[in-house]
Amino acid sequence: MDIRFIMMLKIELGRYIVGDNDYIEQVLEILVKDVILLNKDTEIMLKVSKYKNTFLVFDVINEKGMIQKEICRRYSDVKQIIGSQSENLNTFAKSKIIADAMQGSLTLKSKAVKGINNIEIFNTKIFTIKGDNTFEINDLEYYKGANIAIVEDSKVDEKILQNILMKEDITLFCMHNGSEMIDLLEDEETDIIFTDINMPIMDGMLMTKKICTIKNWKNIPIISISSMAFPHELKKMELAGMNAAITKPIEAKDVHMVLKSFLIMTDKIRKKSKSRINFSFNKEVLDISKGIRKSTSNLEYLENLLKTMEYMSDTKESFENMIYDQEFIALGEYARSALTMYEEIYTPTMIKLFKDLIHFISQRQRTYLVDYVPMYKRNLKELEEEVEKYINNI
Repeated sequence: MDIRFIMMLKIELGRYIVGDNDYIEQVLEILVKDVILLNKDTEIMLKVSKYKNTFLVFDVINEKGMIQKEICRRYSDVKQIIGSQSENLNTFAKSKIIADAMQGSLTLKSKAVKGINNIEIFNTKIFTIKGDNTFEINDLEYYKGANIAIVEDSKVDEKILQNILMKEDITLFCMHNGSEMIDLLEDEETDIIFTDINMPIMDGMLMTKKICTIKNWKNIPIISISSMAFPHELKKMELAGMNAAITKPIEAKDVHMVLKSFLIMTDKIRKKSKSRINFSFNKEVLDISKGIRKSTSNLEYLENLLKTMEYMSDTKESFENMIYDQEFIALGEYARSALTMYEEIYTPTMIKLFKDLIHFISQRQRTYLVDYVPMYKRNLKELEEEVEKYINNI
């Protein structure tokens, strides 16, 4: 066997490739090996170049070898071949799967049945969405019945998205990290997801990868909303499974263009209840999904919710008096009782508040207890608002 291998790199290429280098190496290894196995005496060239400044092209070219038409056709049409004599075709099929997963393509060409040209394209095009000013607020009527999730740990950006998307019969779910979004998908149908990248507990990248592995979720459009805008950052989002990106600061025209491009309104979505009100699902204040799982039924959870809110409303003044009058024994008993009730309905802000309160009382760190009066009032008001939204939404 006499094989000559030539590598040609175009001058306009940079020093680095944005992508998964292990996968790139795996695909190129398969392509070169296949060409060598199909030819005994030949000259093989690996040429790397750019195309239209947005594509990276790898050409594995056999300039001299003679390849039969039937072999070329089998490679071009290959999906999955079974049998010991089909090893080359199966490795080629695997490389096509890898290329597709990386948003690229893999093709085979032959000129006059002479030579093989395997082309692997890795798309580096920035997939940032830019809208125009033709979208009007009334156009949101088209998306009635849709369930839209916002995954954002910034209260400011969350509010901006709520204001842009808020419309009667569009349901908004507001999560604050990827883990909360995964929990939501287990309980609620979601038609499109807007997500930040950098978040606590689980970031947007890991969340997207997990969603894409689940059969029932992998077709949900996932849109990045982030200040990350360098080409290599956007490429990582694309490789994780995101469909597009909006760069901060958030503009309504960009969000509307995403809906137009990615939210497909099926009959199933349109048939959802037309009497729904907008519901911002704030799981930091009231985690309804976990609360229901702790109960035997939705009805039992609702009963516990109403009972807890009635009790807390009746004892709010007593709670303040116990702190101001320094009745620490009674305050400790009340705090433990309240903690148990808040754990049953699962309200994270209240659970944390009363755990901290119990700790301070037990450690006799009572100087700062007065600070819990305004904190409790604020948390209780937020909780009452979330409970009212939940009751109106069921």
